[in-house]
Amino acid sequence: MKNITVSEFRDLLDSHDLTYKKNGDTFIVPLDDDEVGEKIGVIFSVSSDRLQSKALIPDFGSKLSETKKLRFCNAWNRDKVYPKAYLDRDEDFVLEMTIFQDAEISGEYIRQYFILLNFVATIQFFRDLKEKL
Repeated sequence: MKNITVSEFRDLLDSHDLTYKKNGDTFIVPLDDDEVGEKIGVIFSVSSDRLQSKALIPDFGSKLSETKKLRFCNAWNRDKVYPKAYLDRDEDFVLEMTIFQDAEISGEYIRQYFILLNFVATIQFFRDLKEKL
């Protein structure tokens, strides 16, 4: 696939039997994990040149100092390839992953290495973060 459409991406999400809300070219997928204890929001955006995801839990880890938050993000980014972690303007932790659509990418690659890997890594990130709280 090159330049995956919104409906093609929706079909890939459906192949995982996921619950999501669609808003234009954006899909919001709630993830539940008993160890994290909070709903994780994963937001997928589809555009003509890229697929992007962002995952966050508002105010999760808010009691940590900014220095500790940045150290946690830096350690994650140093040790992991995807997704990248950062703090947004509200100092919430955000995980971000992007695939540029400038070459052919199979639907299976998107399904496994963008959608599924994203969920697994996101849950691991917030589990690791919870251990620090």
